[in-house]
Amino acid sequence: MAARNVLLNYCLKAKVADFGLAARIYLKNDNNEHIGANQDTFPFQNSAYEILRTGVAIKEKSDIWSFGILMWEIFYLGEALPYADVSGLPELRNYLENGQRLERPLLCPQSIYDLMLRCWELLYQFRPTFSDLKRDLKKILSN
Repeated sequence: MAARNVLLNYCLKAKVADFGLAARIYLKNDNNEHIGANQDTFPFQNSAYEILRTGVAIKEKSDIWSFGILMWEIFYLGEALPYADVSGLPELRNYLENGQRLERPLLCPQSIYDLMLRCWELLYQFRPTFSDLKRDLKKILSN
């Protein structure tokens, strides 16, 4: 999930859509074989750590990581790319393994950034669920 995949309808209701990345990733070559993702087409900047490390997503928990990236993009008003200063997949893995995370956007309250950081826990077992995030966001917005 990334900000580029979110549309707002006329009632400002968010809709998630895919604008062709899947079509580019899973093309067939001359031998009629499916070609998998590679660094050039794979959106590794929005992917959870376990996907970067093993290529395997963990149900809901990998999406939580991406949702944290989406929140970060929203608070940058779509004007910044996540990990723009990190040049490739191996460097991003090292960056994350060293405990580094995206910085707090200037427009983002610390309480929301703390939620983002929880979404970016290296060990997926320590990430919140979407129910947890919904509850915590409601608490923050009601204060």
